[in-house]
Amino acid sequence: MVLAGRSDPPLPLARMRARGELTEIRAADLRFTPDEARALVVAMGVEGLVGPALVRLHQRTEGWAAGLQLAALADRAGSRGVPAVDDDRHVVEYLTAEVLDSLPSVLRDFLVRTSVLERLSAPLCDAVLDHSGSAAILDLLERSDLFVVRLDGQRAWYRCHRMFREALRRELDATAPGEASRLLSRAANWLLAHDHVELAVHHHLAAGDAITAAALLTARMGWFVDNGLAASFLQLGESVVAELDPPDPRLHVMLVFAAGLCGRVDRVAAWLDAAEPLVTDNSPPLPGWSSLRAALLSRRATVAQLRPAPKIPGRTASQRSGCSPAIGSVWRRGGVAALKEGS
Repeated sequence: MVLAGRSDPPLPLARMRARGELTEIRAADLRFTPDEARALVVAMGVEGLVGPALVRLHQRTEGWAAGLQLAALADRAGSRGVPAVDDDRHVVEYLTAEVLDSLPSVLRDFLVRTSVLERLSAPLCDAVLDHSGSAAILDLLERSDLFVVRLDGQRAWYRCHRMFREALRRELDATAPGEASRLLSRAANWLLAHDHVELAVHHHLAAGDAITAAALLTARMGWFVDNGLAASFLQLGESVVAELDPPDPRLHVMLVFAAGLCGRVDRVAAWLDAAEPLVTDNSPPLPGWSSLRAALLSRRATVAQLRPAPKIPGRTASQRSGCSPAIGSVWRRGGVAALKEGS
């Protein structure tokens, strides 16, 4: 007997599986490999999908055959010079007509409103949607192969297929403008309460709340340092600063520290120059420092210490250089430990 369907049939599958009486071909088995994707677009006569464009297409579709075919058809029709699956209306129309429109309202609403999340868990979804029951829905979506896959054996975390999530997000923005920011803020609050500080900052920033994101970064720099995430702090901080008006001088100085911990002396100099005109005698100090200006000047002195000394004939490169081979450890001396403990 051969059965085909999107969800498991009401049969004793576990028992049949244990007895070796069952052969299963699941969604993961049907995904196209990069070579199979290449063969498909060649067979369809699509010349534009080659090299990096094809690699990107395969990554976005995650080997989903229908997505590959729709994107290839759009490219063959000459709708774009460069394939861009995320902007292709054919894929969105297909997902809406073939998947979303056939779903019960409860599942549709769940998927559309949780499309703001990159990763899904039952408690997080409950917090974002402000009601319970997400665990059962996530289990049903995964068992029904509705573009939702689990990320661990405990079924604690899931994620949505990239293209499906993009279609869902478009549906959310079209049917409930402004709702995404509110849902993202709820997600950020839950993530912070469960010590996912980096993700909380990401979600506040995605919600358009750069002020809260900046406040969280300045309050929890110690968490990033303790978890070896100085590079993430630097990346997030630079994104937040670009959205802040007026600027926060404390965050500028913290980015100087973060860049130093990452060994990014080039970024240290850039943020020193950016912070200097913002810092005044009345600027709120950083934890562990008497003033913000003192913290800034100490970093300026450290930069001078790390610059190479003048070349002296007859000395080795290591003897000539004033730069420690472990820039991060040098940067930690003279204040980062105090700042981390204070935050």
